[in-house]
Amino acid sequence: KVRQKNQEMKVLMDQMRNLLWDVNAMLTLRK
Repeated sequence: KVRQKNQEMKVLMDQMRNLLWDVNAMLTLRK
């Protein structure tokens, strides 16, 4: 159970990181 939770957290973190990269790229392009 705990292992599954960790896996979900890892996926969530990866998604957040990708989202941040996308936002960063958009902000950079806008300048």
